[in-house]
Amino acid sequence: MKRWSPWLGSVGSGLLLWLSWPEQGWPFLAFFALVPLFWALDRDQTHSGKRLFGLAWLAFALWNGLTAWWIALAHWSGLGAVVFIAAAVEALAVWAWKRSLPVLGVKRGWFALVGFWMLGEWLLRDWDLNWPWLALGNVFATRPEWVQWYSVTGIFGGSLWVLMVNILVYKSLTIRVGQPREQWPVRWARPALVLLVPLSISLWQYFRYEEQGDPLEVIVVQPNIDAYTEKFEMSSMEQLQIFLDLAEPEITEKTRYVVGPETMIPAGLDEDRLHAEAEIRQLRAFHAQHPQVNLVMGANTVRWYESRVNETCRPHPSGRYWYDVFNTGFQVNSADSVPLYHKSRLVVGAEKMPFLWALGPILGNSTFDFGGISGTNRTQDHRESFVSEDGKHRCGTIICWENEFGEFVTGYVQQGADLLFVITNDGWWGNSEGHRQHLHYARLRAIENRRAVGRSANTGISALINQRGDLLQTLGWEREGMLKGTLYANQRVTLYSRYGDVVLRLSGWMGMVLAGVALVGRMRNKNRAGRGDSESASA
Repeated sequence: MKRWSPWLGSVGSGLLLWLSWPEQGWPFLAFFALVPLFWALDRDQTHSGKRLFGLAWLAFALWNGLTAWWIALAHWSGLGAVVFIAAAVEALAVWAWKRSLPVLGVKRGWFALVGFWMLGEWLLRDWDLNWPWLALGNVFATRPEWVQWYSVTGIFGGSLWVLMVNILVYKSLTIRVGQPREQWPVRWARPALVLLVPLSISLWQYFRYEEQGDPLEVIVVQPNIDAYTEKFEMSSMEQLQIFLDLAEPEITEKTRYVVGPETMIPAGLDEDRLHAEAEIRQLRAFHAQHPQVNLVMGANTVRWYESRVNETCRPHPSGRYWYDVFNTGFQVNSADSVPLYHKSRLVVGAEKMPFLWALGPILGNSTFDFGGISGTNRTQDHRESFVSEDGKHRCGTIICWENEFGEFVTGYVQQGADLLFVITNDGWWGNSEGHRQHLHYARLRAIENRRAVGRSANTGISALINQRGDLLQTLGWEREGMLKGTLYANQRVTLYSRYGDVVLRLSGWMGMVLAGVALVGRMRNKNRAGRGDSESASA
């Protein structure tokens, strides 16, 4: 039993992390979820780097696999990458912490664990195989009243909170038997304070917060068009008509926005001749009947070239032209032009080939074809916010996967957005935890920026979310319909909107400094050991 006990501790952490995650419903477990793993690593006496890494990897592979199993409903390779690669990044942080302890010591070692873990979350957020879905701070997505201070720190403040409580709980549990019992309350006071002080501050903010800005009537439409069949078998005009028919009866003189989902128009609209496209002309005709309304939704769009001008454009079968494909958000009102925003955080495998600079010459820019256009999409370097019909407001259009990147979303606010719309098509994952987790993460974006969110999901769950992250209204999975309600357009900018993931960067830099100290210390120890062996041999 002793031989297997470290592995049981590893499994325990994996299961606790999974049970803490939305939609399992027990986020409080996250504050203790890493404790069994810490125990397992201390319990293991082999001092083997491979075994150490294996214990950590098993915990995080279970967590990733059980929480995100639904990725396999779209493609099995996505789940494989999450289980093996993301878990390996997380395990590497723990492995580096344990290997650095002989140099850094126990006290500095705990700081190293925080720094190394945050470096891992930084990497998983920003590299080509990005997977920020399981950043520890996301665990509170269903408990917005616990994390109102995300308007200052973002979700990585939550990651730091979870790590600190886990560390202090483990230290309190491992008080040496010989220590006086009167020190126990002092030791347990530390994790209690670190847990309860941020929680109390958040609850105080939550119950005192009042909606800011102008009230605007918003309609979000859920057409419920099957992502695997109807989406690419039904014509774009038919799909657009479903959208307009759902919205039309509910529009009033107070309605300011009608929002549709990602790729509401699946046909590749030519960006150089948008005004001539039948779908745009239909939307303009609809707007003429409701001139106070701004129509916001998504489309696949293309741009044509006479030669290859970048690494993402692909050749036309005729061989005479090249073209780029974009996953686009756009707005139609009385303005002469149709403003476009190109999705810029792309889904690996579905919308982009990772490490295109290296793999492109070998594999091309192909991606998995889910019934649309296969290949790496083109992006844009900056966020774009759309000006309203009356010129008083701006909306940021967050397209699907972009919803998972908090600092990325602040770019819309910095461009003047006082409302946020999430347009998405979650039908690839079926009726699983995937679309529900995706919904709850939008609540964190609302808190971080103090911006109300209108969420239009093709097959569900569509929602209206207030500035505290509360779900005001929802329309469930595979239901055709719409939601109408009032959202407040707030123009005040939060500290997080202004400065982004400062907590992540400071923690990551601390990790890099301590990693450097540990490496230098290990090299010095090896040199001293080598000199000692030489002196012994010469003697």
